[in-house]
Amino acid sequence: MGIPKFYRWLSERYPLVNQPIAGTNVPIIDNLYFDMNGIIHNCTHGNDPSRKLTELEMTLKTFDYLDKLVHIIKPQQLLYMAVDGVAPRAKMNQQRARRFKTAREREEAKAKARREGAEVNDDDFDSNCITPGTAYMARLGSHIRFFIRKKMAEDPVWQKPTIVFSGHEVPGEGEHKIMEYIRWAKQDPNYRPNQRHCLYGLDADLIMLSLVSHEPFFCLLREVVRFGQGGNKGQPAREILDNPCADHFILLQIGLVREYLDLEFANHSLPFPFSVERVIDDFVMMCMLSGNDFLPALPTLDIGEGALDKMFAIYKALLPSLGGYLTEAGALHKGRLQVLLHRLGQLEQDVLEERAQDAEWFENKQSKRGNERNGQTNGRAAPTELDEDDQFAAQLAALATNEVPLIDAVELEDPPVAKQQQEPTMMSREARAFFLAGDGNAGLMKWKERYYKEKLHIDSRDESARRGVMSAFITGLEWCLQYYYRGVASWGWFYPYHFAPLASDCLDIASVVTRFEPGQPFTPFLQQLAVLPANSSKLLPQAFWALMHDLNSPIRDFYPLDFTIDSEGKRAEWEGVVLIPFIDERRLLAAANSVPPSALTADERQRNQHGNILYFVSAPDSQETAFCASTLPGVLQSVTHPHSRCIPRPSPPPLQPHVPGFIPHLVRGTRLKDGAPGFASLAPLQTQGDLRKASVNVLGTASKKESIILIVQSRIKEVLDRMRAQTGVRVAATDPALQELLGKRCWIRYPFLQEAIVHAISDCEQKMDAQGSKAHDREGAQAWAQTAQKLGRDLLVHSGLEAGACDLLLHLRPCEGLVRTVEGAIEKRWSKSEQVLPVQLYIPRNPAPDPRLDLEAAKSRAGDIAFPPGTQTFYLGRAHYGCMATVLPPLDGQGEAGKLRVMVQPAPASAASITKSAKRIMATVTVKYMPSGLVARKLRLSPRSLGRIVGTVPLRAGDESADLGLNVRHGAKGLRVADAAAPGPDGQGWTYSPALLAVLQQYQARFPWVFQFLEGDEGFTENMTDIFPDQPVSSLATQLLAVKKWLKTVALARRPLVKVAALVAPEEAVRALQAMLPPTQKLPPTIEMENVSPALLLPPAQLGGSSIAVAQTGGHFDLGDRVVFVGPQTGTFQASGGSDDSAVGGIYRVRGTVVGVIDDACEVLFDGVVPEGTDLHGRCKGNCGKIVAANDLLNLSKSHAVSAAGMHSPQIVRRAVEDGTSYANAAASVDSAVTPPIDIAQAPGSGIKKKKPAAKIRQPLCPPDRYAKGFSMGRGRPLPSSPTAVAPGSQSPSPKTSSINAAPSSPPATIPTPVQLVASQEKKQTPAGSKRDPLAPPTDKAAAGGFGAGRGRPPLDASPTSEAPGSPRQGSPVPANIPMPVSLGDGASGPALRHRDSQVSVLHHQPAQTTPWQARHSYTSCWQLPHQEHSQQVRNSPVHSLRICPSLLGHHQQQAQQQAQQQQQQGNMLLQQLLHQHQPPAGSLQSHHPAQHPGGLGGAPPAAAAAAGYLPSQNAQQFAQRPGGVGQQPRPMPAGGGADPSMDLLSMLRRQEAARPSAGLPGQLAPPPRLTDTWSRLQQHQPDAAHAFWESLLQSGPGKPGPRG
Repeated sequence: MGIPKFYRWLSERYPLVNQPIAGTNVPIIDNLYFDMNGIIHNCTHGNDPSRKLTELEMTLKTFDYLDKLVHIIKPQQLLYMAVDGVAPRAKMNQQRARRFKTAREREEAKAKARREGAEVNDDDFDSNCITPGTAYMARLGSHIRFFIRKKMAEDPVWQKPTIVFSGHEVPGEGEHKIMEYIRWAKQDPNYRPNQRHCLYGLDADLIMLSLVSHEPFFCLLREVVRFGQGGNKGQPAREILDNPCADHFILLQIGLVREYLDLEFANHSLPFPFSVERVIDDFVMMCMLSGNDFLPALPTLDIGEGALDKMFAIYKALLPSLGGYLTEAGALHKGRLQVLLHRLGQLEQDVLEERAQDAEWFENKQSKRGNERNGQTNGRAAPTELDEDDQFAAQLAALATNEVPLIDAVELEDPPVAKQQQEPTMMSREARAFFLAGDGNAGLMKWKERYYKEKLHIDSRDESARRGVMSAFITGLEWCLQYYYRGVASWGWFYPYHFAPLASDCLDIASVVTRFEPGQPFTPFLQQLAVLPANSSKLLPQAFWALMHDLNSPIRDFYPLDFTIDSEGKRAEWEGVVLIPFIDERRLLAAANSVPPSALTADERQRNQHGNILYFVSAPDSQETAFCASTLPGVLQSVTHPHSRCIPRPSPPPLQPHVPGFIPHLVRGTRLKDGAPGFASLAPLQTQGDLRKASVNVLGTASKKESIILIVQSRIKEVLDRMRAQTGVRVAATDPALQELLGKRCWIRYPFLQEAIVHAISDCEQKMDAQGSKAHDREGAQAWAQTAQKLGRDLLVHSGLEAGACDLLLHLRPCEGLVRTVEGAIEKRWSKSEQVLPVQLYIPRNPAPDPRLDLEAAKSRAGDIAFPPGTQTFYLGRAHYGCMATVLPPLDGQGEAGKLRVMVQPAPASAASITKSAKRIMATVTVKYMPSGLVARKLRLSPRSLGRIVGTVPLRAGDESADLGLNVRHGAKGLRVADAAAPGPDGQGWTYSPALLAVLQQYQARFPWVFQFLEGDEGFTENMTDIFPDQPVSSLATQLLAVKKWLKTVALARRPLVKVAALVAPEEAVRALQAMLPPTQKLPPTIEMENVSPALLLPPAQLGGSSIAVAQTGGHFDLGDRVVFVGPQTGTFQASGGSDDSAVGGIYRVRGTVVGVIDDACEVLFDGVVPEGTDLHGRCKGNCGKIVAANDLLNLSKSHAVSAAGMHSPQIVRRAVEDGTSYANAAASVDSAVTPPIDIAQAPGSGIKKKKPAAKIRQPLCPPDRYAKGFSMGRGRPLPSSPTAVAPGSQSPSPKTSSINAAPSSPPATIPTPVQLVASQEKKQTPAGSKRDPLAPPTDKAAAGGFGAGRGRPPLDASPTSEAPGSPRQGSPVPANIPMPVSLGDGASGPALRHRDSQVSVLHHQPAQTTPWQARHSYTSCWQLPHQEHSQQVRNSPVHSLRICPSLLGHHQQQAQQQAQQQQQQGNMLLQQLLHQHQPPAGSLQSHHPAQHPGGLGGAPPAAAAAAGYLPSQNAQQFAQRPGGVGQQPRPMPAGGGADPSMDLLSMLRRQEAARPSAGLPGQLAPPPRLTDTWSRLQQHQPDAAHAFWESLLQSGPGKPGPRG
């Protein structure tokens, strides 16, 4: 936890030390260190407090977070992962207090939940298990060791550094084990200077540890935590999705802290040499006086009261007279410290008097606000009145103690706190009276007497007792310094008091003699007995339980069930001191030794031993098996080739007395002037520091303390000032000297330095760019003046920079990094949005440029992109754009130089269908918002009351408080809850959705008193006792609790607030997308290609987060776009379900649909469950959603494919098929994207040498039954393509149909040369005597592949070659003498099956006894016959096969095209009429016409159809079991099990006509056509529309309102 409130104080005093990071400005890091306990605590708490994580989820969350951090930093040499082991006794006191308090808070939270009627599980996760030696830590250690092995085997980012894992079995705190490693590394005479270090963790003592290392290039990686207002709002705080995919990390640059300290202290003249390294050591020691994990703070030193500011002012004033510094390499100069403590003691009376006045003021303000608790008041500030320091510190402590989730924390509630005898107050009323009486000296003496008596339990007049406290405190200071600089001085020493002495009583400290006995660390079980409360006894082996619970236990007094938390002198509850007894080590050892080793299991005995540090070194040829077996066999596969060696080593020994630890000197060879790439420095600008109060706001609120303000004194500013002084006029933007800056490179974002290019210069009158100058108009001049004024103010407030008058502004475009264009060239990507900067902040040179952004070096490495065998990447060619590709080993003696052999996994056959359907759904399913006035009238509320209830309504009753508002919009911040609220027209007012209206109506019906209160409350009353004075507080609290509980159950409570401009798909659209997806998407066989240019593959570096971006990723996204994730491979397990197009699986290989665009991120609904996925706040089923950075997505709907033609075109050399055979010597241009079967070698520009034709294969007359997939309600899709030209994204044919050519995806422009079309009757019939429903779908999985409500073949107008809509479909002549299997539909048994895009259709004659289902199932769509009359002849012919004369096709070619166009126009007209006739309700899941659903059958609920009598119940059940089905109770099967006679369509239509009167179409005078006529016309001209019409009838049922109109 470190030093409370220190991080905020440091950030406000030195405003530029925090560097927000993004992918392009993370410095190059050599060594990355993880303080693992912070990660473990964060990952064992869910973001939703109401949902408890399982241990598997916690483990996977830990894995993903570790991987995320590694990929952000990408260490080059070392990754050190340190878990807290057994701690020194000095730390155990703090651990013990924290765990006791946590246990009591958990029990009180459970008791409160029971009172509220919530379900409580006594076996919930106990965070106290994160203690060395517990079974949980042992399991987690095993998981992490395996995870290291797995990542080193698979991830190049993890393979580069040496990985050191120091687990819980290695003694020592995690951060101090890290410092021990650095300390010993620097003992090596060959230690390399200028190493770059990064340490992850939130504890403030990490700042101190990194400073004492005296390494200038050191930074701390920290999460950015957003703090909300304190107080329990009564319901889960609504999440705000503000730039949700930003990393939300910062780098605290220790180098800048060093420079700020140098700037602050160097200007003082000293009689001895100034050394910033010695000042840093003194700075660290003085911060210890304000408290840390080992010592309490001096009672009058509170950072929130400005203690550090006062102490450093005293230090600067005293330093010249001290004769030297306070410390040296961790050794304390006690005489000089005595002088500092004496001056601090002189301030005690002033501090206490001010504290008494503040406490009195707070109490009076509380009384005026009526905020009295339990009939008494104290000096505590109300939660909303705490100053910003207190709110910040309270929330930071809650995060540091892991009581609330940290990762993705947005708006936080205060955690439940324990009941205390005394609430936080800076001073009690009794102590306050001493100072308010007016006699300060007497008050101080009385306060001291009371302090020593009540806090330290000694008599203030007892000099020896006071000196004992003082000696212990000074000894503690020396122990802390030794611990920081040299390691553990004594494992057994601890400070034996809960409070510190007063500074004025620290006298004659030079006479304090300090001796430390090194001792030995506790065993893990001994530490558990020392720090765990009795509530957590189950974490120990059962043999120890009696020591904690048995009343006769010799150490029973170590585990009190009731204890006091003293909060006097504290501003927040988390600062309270837990008053529990200290452990007597001798008694504890004796009690622990009473448990014999035989009482422990072998596993428990192993957990009670200390272990080794493990070093994992990259070794590609390693055959080790240790830690390679999966610890999560159901989730992660074992490692077969670890690519690493594991070397165990013992912990390093303590330093010998003569060996120095960290010394106040830089390593020889350190280059401070040039710096290190990415590490910030104040040097690029000439500045002067000024310490003053400037209301700096770097963490969300203005500081009340002093800050170092940098006054810019750049050279260009001096030149401009001199020119202004000489001429008497200001310098204009058109000045020739300034024009030279146009087009020049410079560096912005001082001091972190990002490259930019100057494209314009402006002043208050004009703007000059490369095209010339342009004068501002009146509005432009006003806008410029406002921009300049705001720019100067923001620089001062947010950066602590005083730049002077902003008379000249530079307009710059920042460099966003390097990008690889579609053509393969490397360029710098310049931002499209400009930034404005005062000309005086122009920095022409970067002293330490980032070599990763060196364009020339990047170009020289462009051809060196490594694609080693086994690399998994993505194909960027047009045919299989975005498909997974695996690099194969080269064949000996084959292939061109620089070309690759790859295996491509085509997309599922349904990819194009999903793309079209997603766009249709997004375009049709929308939310209709109502004006607020209409909603208010419906609720019979005033607009004012409506505005309050949809916003915030804070109320309290006694100790209970709640926000009774729905919080669906925030006008001031421009936020709203999608699907609930939206700005009105022209941004005026608000509109609300029917869903929100329904929630408000339920709210009003259940709790009418809330709305009555709003109508009658003219002000903004918060206390319910003022509203209902006649009701007891307990009754009001009960009512408030009931509302609070109900609000948590409303589904709307889970929805986040998003920016008004964000695009978010409604829930109905998201659900429709999921229902549209086929239940399984079987992947087509893979394709092996040769002659593949590296430009056709996504560079593997992109998968690891290289600084070189790819032009194809990111860009503009719309709702409904299909995408594939191509970001860093940080997934840990394979997703279940969905269209996973890789063996790796997980989110990184799953396709999805964009359902939200929020800033630079996209909400993606993936086709299956994904790791760390969510249900998109309740908008989708299962954890299929995830918010993904836009740059990590490849947009399949807006493809930017790489072209490769001619000799550069890849060749298909092998196609895998289901039975393991392959097609050899079938070369084809993958990038040609040709669907019809043509001779690829004859295609112009193919670049493929013509090969000998393969031997002819006997063609079957008709495809087997199991390949006639995709039929539902009589619809079909084309056959698989020929092996010589498979449509990209479609399934390759199986061996039995390998020579059967499918129909083209679009009609060819001309009928080709003579071709034979053969139709053959399918002989498969229903077995005799079978009781199977003749209308039920076939049971064979292959045959049933296309059945389901809303399913069937892909949309007919979708291209099967690519997911990108609008991609070209190339029709080509069909080779001669290739028979085509065709079938003809039987018009008597059902609608004829025709492909909308076909031109020839030969329908196979069906015998009379064939069932309708078999007839529909056996039809296969082909080309539409050009002669309608001849088609009818064929349809009625009794023959079972027909050979069509080729000349007949040529004779009717032109007539066929004309008739096809006429039929298309007629069908479209009829379809438009039907859309008007059957317009469904807007906003529902089935609100669009069935023809707009995937496959044209989107919304038919089969169970409802069965209930209406139109579908057999067995059939309905099979449909309902699929994702698109609606699980309603079907109607019982008719007797005899036969087909339902109501399925006769004409009979059904006649019943419909008899049951409904005629009505005119909208805008028509004539009545609509009869239903039978409508269906007959549609069946003849547009079979698809006929089926859509049929679907609408099935949904209505007899006697129900059918199709509208």
